[in-house]
Amino acid sequence: MFLTLKALSLFSYNTYQAVGWFVRRRNIQRTSSDSEAHERVLNTAERLFGERGYQVVTLRDIAHEIGIRHTSLYHHFPRGKEELFVEATTRRMHAYTK
Repeated sequence: MFLTLKALSLFSYNTYQAVGWFVRRRNIQRTSSDSEAHERVLNTAERLFGERGYQVVTLRDIAHEIGIRHTSLYHHFPRGKEELFVEATTRRMHAYTK
């Protein structure tokens, strides 16, 4: 049991380190192709969330629509589905207020 807990704590630490790397990576400026990909992800997510709702749509659904692996979405949205949803809905709300 001790080994299992130790392995779990190492896994948790490594996962924490990986998430930290993704968060730091987020602060890097995007290239034009990266910005275009980011926009494609947002457009697709916005459409799917609007059609099906937040609870039903998965990152795999969004990635499948775009034609990429779902893990690639974490490059643009390191915190996952919630961050993607917030950014997509915020962008939509700004469009309505203009």
